[in-house]
Amino acid sequence: MKQKASGSWTLGEVSNLLGSSLSPEAIKKAIAVVVDGDASADAEAIWVTAIVIAFLEARFPDQKTNWDLVVKKAKRWIAKQVKTVQLKSGVDVVSEAAKFVAAN
Repeated sequence: MKQKASGSWTLGEVSNLLGSSLSPEAIKKAIAVVVDGDASADAEAIWVTAIVIAFLEARFPDQKTNWDLVVKKAKRWIAKQVKTVQLKSGVDVVSEAAKFVAAN
């Protein structure tokens, strides 16, 4: 219900949903994996969306039928955004987000 019509999420929308181990501060700090320097609002939205995808896939695999379409929409949105938003070259945002979620 917190997903935007575009398929993305913002940090403010998900900060209470992800639990204390995935705090807004930790998410913002970890964005350095995918961007050089300060992150734009668009880069942050890509990162947060990737984290939500990774969170759902890692923590609720048995409920895939409930979130599968939401994740597909989010992945399509990310694929479109990475073409226009300045990210580190060659970085797979969803894979990096999965590593972050697994470590937290």
